[in-house]
Amino acid sequence: MIQTEFPVDTEVLRSRIIETARSMNTQRLNVNKSGNVSARCRAEGGALAFLITPSGVPYDDLTPEDISRVTRLPTDEWRDEGPLLPSSEWRLHAAVYESKPEVRAIVHTHSPKATAVSCLESGIPPFHYMVAMSGAAEIPCAPYATFGTEALAESVTGALRHCRVCLMAHHGVLATGSGLPGAFALAVETENLASMYLDLLQLGDVRLLPEDEEFEKRPDGMPLWKDVSGKNVSCTEKVKVLDENYRELRESVSAALDDAVLIGCRADDIRTILKEMISEVESSYPDARPEKEK
Repeated sequence: MIQTEFPVDTEVLRSRIIETARSMNTQRLNVNKSGNVSARCRAEGGALAFLITPSGVPYDDLTPEDISRVTRLPTDEWRDEGPLLPSSEWRLHAAVYESKPEVRAIVHTHSPKATAVSCLESGIPPFHYMVAMSGAAEIPCAPYATFGTEALAESVTGALRHCRVCLMAHHGVLATGSGLPGAFALAVETENLASMYLDLLQLGDVRLLPEDEEFEKRPDGMPLWKDVSGKNVSCTEKVKVLDENYRELRESVSAALDDAVLIGCRADDIRTILKEMISEVESSYPDARPEKEK
């Protein structure tokens, strides 16, 4: 499997964190200074490190220098660097990065509709196929714990064990991704699903997608696959999930190439790496529908 290294702590990455945080307000996922955003970054010796928005500062006032850096030391103690204190939820972000090595970015929002659902101490069930964006059959709700505590970190990492996003009871949403765009898009879609779900609750019983389909094909012949929970999902729905994963991968590779340019890598070296990646993919996954020979 091809893996890219974590991005370097640069002004570009810090600026992207600020842009993502500001987008939470423009997309009405947050009000004022609520929520927080982080991105994993490279550290010496393979230590866990991430950049995170600071505590108590309006996002419009942030500069790249204001973003806090949190690093786990060899002693397993945590050190924060920067002129401002990191978000009070830094322990939550640290726990998610520790428990899910594939996660490179986290967006935590207090989006109104999803937070309303979380106050019911309820997750979002599979009433719509887009719930599959979570990576599971539903979007779970982590049990309530006081903000900023290790108890909350444990609650959320438990809820995220088999998915990429969860609600936080009486609190908000935590979405993860292989890059900032993917994590943000997942937070936006979660708010959208929560809005639809609340509307449905007002209409009466919510009809859910079937959970016990045993057949391997739908009546129309469309083949099915099983997600991590064992639930049958159509290939159409799988393609939507794969498409989202592709967008995240593209953003991740683009960010890695930006970092490579910033640290002085030559364009020829980058082209060589990309050609090797393409060659490996082509050899591992030949075209299922090759063009007919002329």
